[in-house]
Amino acid sequence: MPIVEFWLALSATTLLVVGFSLCLLLDKRRSLWVDRRFPGTGRTAPLYGDYRTLEHRMYTNQRLYRAFKARRWPIGGAVLYLTPCVIPIDREVIEYVLSEEFIKLPTIRWNRELIRSWQEFEDAHYEALLGLIAKESETIATSVSSSEEGQCVKAIVEQFTMRILIRSVFGTNCDHQLETVKQLLLENRTSLLEKIIQTAFPGSTNVQQLLNVFIPNGNSKWRQLMKELFTNASNDRGPSFLAFLKQKQSDEDLLGMVAPDDTQHSLLHLMRTVFYTTSGTIVACLYELARHHDIQDRLHAVLKNCDNSMTDYLDNVITETLRKYPPQDEISFTSLTSCRLPECDLVIPRNTRVIIPTYALHRDADCYPDPMRFDPERPVATSSHFYHPLGVDSVNLGSTFAMLMVRVALTKLLLHWQVDVSTSTPTELDASPESALPYHRGKVELVIRRYGSSTACQ
Repeated sequence: MPIVEFWLALSATTLLVVGFSLCLLLDKRRSLWVDRRFPGTGRTAPLYGDYRTLEHRMYTNQRLYRAFKARRWPIGGAVLYLTPCVIPIDREVIEYVLSEEFIKLPTIRWNRELIRSWQEFEDAHYEALLGLIAKESETIATSVSSSEEGQCVKAIVEQFTMRILIRSVFGTNCDHQLETVKQLLLENRTSLLEKIIQTAFPGSTNVQQLLNVFIPNGNSKWRQLMKELFTNASNDRGPSFLAFLKQKQSDEDLLGMVAPDDTQHSLLHLMRTVFYTTSGTIVACLYELARHHDIQDRLHAVLKNCDNSMTDYLDNVITETLRKYPPQDEISFTSLTSCRLPECDLVIPRNTRVIIPTYALHRDADCYPDPMRFDPERPVATSSHFYHPLGVDSVNLGSTFAMLMVRVALTKLLLHWQVDVSTSTPTELDASPESALPYHRGKVELVIRRYGSSTACQ
């Protein structure tokens, strides 16, 4: 009995010490910026910090950005769950942290071999991909019937995007899995535990293994589907990404390449990025055109005269859509060393998350006057440090392919369609808090009419 009592006492003491240490760590984390006398939000809530799960993170970033700017701080400190973070406000500070002088680690680290192979695939099969996009765009543009009742353009665009995405990645042999892949891409809900781990270990190659330990079934559906898609895609002769990989190496080497968790995670992230960027941008553009008939009519006239998706006015419309609804709502990375900011006596500590709030900057009146007005004639400086709707080079893999889909699809759709608001059209596009990338919540219904019909947009 004394031995049993000893082990019980030891276990209880260990739990108390661990619990007390955890409480001290949480208390230190939530008061980090107060202790450092760094301008910030003060003592934050345990676990959540300054961020809440009931709103998308870009809205929290915008709220913090505005609060820090109102106090005229060059930078402000906050706590992202358990991770210290800073949000630069001043133009010079933003330019500095984005420069190579600031030593940083991206929060998203891709599988390098996958990156290189995807870029080679885009270059080698550009004409084939363009043909596939043009064919699917024409099909969807001519197949949708006119109606005076609202139709969910979000569902229509999602179906169009998924058909191209699954064919370009896995090949035509995998068309029967379209709905399954679509549901996996849309099931982008992240639990609080996952968010804490992902922010606590940014860019680590072991993050996925940690998530698999705590949440064993997190990616089981994706891994199982990958095996089936790989089997079907291996015999496909079309211009698919997996068929392209097969030409470069044997079946055994290819299976070994796509088998590791980090590669499958990178491929899933690539597909999600392309899906959300393409669908979100097209839906947002149609939504704004439905509310601005003068812009829509001018764009239709331009497209009808030249029938070319690379027209300047179309590019202006897309650029303004990306400004107001950036697919990448932030640029974030982790500082690898403590860095003193220029022109001020503040130091960003090592291992601090730095967040450039793209969404907030794009809706800042000092950067873009009257930011809520949709104006394709607005002079948007695409080279500006404030304009990064697709992120930066280290995280925007797939954006070139996504923008190609957006340009071709909008050209084909707007040559045939007139869009107008309906009684069910939302007053504004709101991002779902459960989505990692900003994506419109619920249905987006618009009235679709064929050009040349007796009823025109009023």
